[in-house]
Amino acid sequence: MNKSRDLNFFDIWLHRKDFLWGKDYFGLLDRGKLVGSILYEAYRGSDHVIEILKIENRSEELLRRFSEKYARKYKIKYFVIELDEKLGVDDISLLNRCGFKRYMRNYYYELRAEDFSPSNEVKMICREAEYEDVEAIMELDCSSQALEYRDYLFATKRYIRDKLSDYYVFADPHDMTRPLVFVRKCNDRDNSYEFVTNQAGSAMLPHCLEAFAERNLRFEKNSYLHFAVASSHKEMITELERNYDLVSVSQLLILESAPREHSAQLSPGFAFRPQPSI
Repeated sequence: MNKSRDLNFFDIWLHRKDFLWGKDYFGLLDRGKLVGSILYEAYRGSDHVIEILKIENRSEELLRRFSEKYARKYKIKYFVIELDEKLGVDDISLLNRCGFKRYMRNYYYELRAEDFSPSNEVKMICREAEYEDVEAIMELDCSSQALEYRDYLFATKRYIRDKLSDYYVFADPHDMTRPLVFVRKCNDRDNSYEFVTNQAGSAMLPHCLEAFAERNLRFEKNSYLHFAVASSHKEMITELERNYDLVSVSQLLILESAPREHSAQLSPGFAFRPQPSI
């Protein structure tokens, strides 16, 4: 019978896997031989959400044992993963069979320096995030999620503070203290950034992109940046597709440890009061 357990440094070395500091591993073993593994971490600092980063040797048994153990032993509420819609077809199919469902898509576009021409009219100010912005960033992150996942599916204050150098915020030129949109660096993609806001801030995204590009894009030949916008901003997706090249589309999938009957929906600018920060 196959055994499953958390893997330690010796396990990773023994089975010649690449060891990534700060990440965790869970494995399925057959007579001592590793036949499948999951690389994972806490989702943006949360004690209640696990983000799966990589699955090796697809196995329903591996995924089910992993989710059942962590839901039971560590009271994990959600398991999430982001997968490229084209390159991750087999993994998405496996996850669907194990109860995961899509709750959002991310659309990644490319902005090239030679195609960018800044406007003379300043509609949004882009600046580096400061410690005073942490609460506003957390609340924007929370209110950008589908309504029923806002209890835990957001970055914690501690995570944002630790990663503050990866964040920029956007504000009205007449009130630069109040962030309306923020952008964070994508951990697993080079030169890629994710723009985040709630429905009330959706119309501001093109102006934020322009302000961010003017501040951060190097105006040299072949210079570029990739940016992601969530599928909840449907009207902006249509506008962006007219102006920028679509690089890829990824699915964000979620598994609830205790499934409930609901239909995903978004609410303009409304957010549950987040749980106490971790």
